[in-house]
Amino acid sequence: MTIEVGSGRDARKETGAVISARAAGPARKPRAASPQHGAVRLGIGLATPVPPLQSRRLHKKVIIGVIGLGALAGLARETRPAPSRLAAWDKVRRLS
Repeated sequence: MTIEVGSGRDARKETGAVISARAAGPARKPRAASPQHGAVRLGIGLATPVPPLQSRRLHKKVIIGVIGLGALAGLARETRPAPSRLAAWDKVRRLS
């Protein structure tokens, strides 16, 4: 079999063996992850969400959300009927 070596004018044909893409030997085992490799992956994972968390717009939305949740919790506490009033209402409902 001939193989072209080079390109254009410098191309020349040489004989050689062609190695199959499928080797007959066993597949190569992946290397075990080193501690340094794990530390690098951890660093990348921790650094990825940092830029969006530094956004002023996000900070404003979070603050408004916390204030809103606090207001809703306060409203829920204020509108909850007292147990004695609830018991009196249930008693009246059952008698009618």
